[in-house]
Amino acid sequence: MNPESKLKLLFGEALKKANAIKPPTLGSGLLALGKEDKKQLLVQVRDQVRFINKIIIAIVVLHFLLFFLAAFLVLYWRDEPKVIAVLLGGSVLSLMVIIRSLVSLVKTKGKMDNVLMVLPNLSAEQALVMIQTMYFAAK
Repeated sequence: MNPESKLKLLFGEALKKANAIKPPTLGSGLLALGKEDKKQLLVQVRDQVRFINKIIIAIVVLHFLLFFLAAFLVLYWRDEPKVIAVLLGGSVLSLMVIIRSLVSLVKTKGKMDNVLMVLPNLSAEQALVMIQTMYFAAK
């Protein structure tokens, strides 16, 4: 399960507990997120942030290893231009795939960091509206 869908799943569980799986509404009659549900959501999001941090570190290390491997192989095969072209093309393509997944992880981590920063300071009603907004804004 990718981190973005995991975040949506966490928000969905919190909304189910508050019986509020519907787009956010403004005005009176707002539902509220319970204190225990709020604490549980924060703990789960913190765990996901720690996990994503480890994945980001692993991807960055993998990125550098592939780069250094390609540089070593280019130096090793420096007398064969066709081999060098294949090596550079393959390494650039593989690095682009890694960068794309890294960007996706950083975006998800940013959303989780925003939740961790803002959610503890919101009232129960505002917290629920924030979670509903993020849940229904996710694609």
